[in-house]
Amino acid sequence: MLTALGLVVLWANLWLSSAAEKYSVQEILNEVDRVGHAAVELTDSEMQQDFLLIREKIKKKIERSQLDQDQLVAANELLAFILRKMREGKINLFQIKYFIKFAQSDKLDKLLATWDTNLLKMKPNVG
Repeated sequence: MLTALGLVVLWANLWLSSAAEKYSVQEILNEVDRVGHAAVELTDSEMQQDFLLIREKIKKKIERSQLDQDQLVAANELLAFILRKMREGKINLFQIKYFIKFAQSDKLDKLLATWDTNLLKMKPNVG
């Protein structure tokens, strides 16, 4: 429970600071790593491995500068959302495997490109 609270604080911090300033690529990579470290605590080793594969896919896109600043924030939020759903048991292995296929195609780039900048600046609904 304490870990989940820590993740909520981390995500809220990312949302709030993304509205105020732009992250450098290295700072975004550090945030992605922090979310990834939380995945290590998942009890299902197959889910853990799948989540880390998704994280690596997004990190590679970031490192190759294929995402702009808003897309970088969106990618990290997408990872955080998936991890939260996995922890809540609201996403199953089939859905994770589908998302990995999706992330390996160019469809992820297209999806992230459609994210509204104003949506990214909204504060998360914590409560």
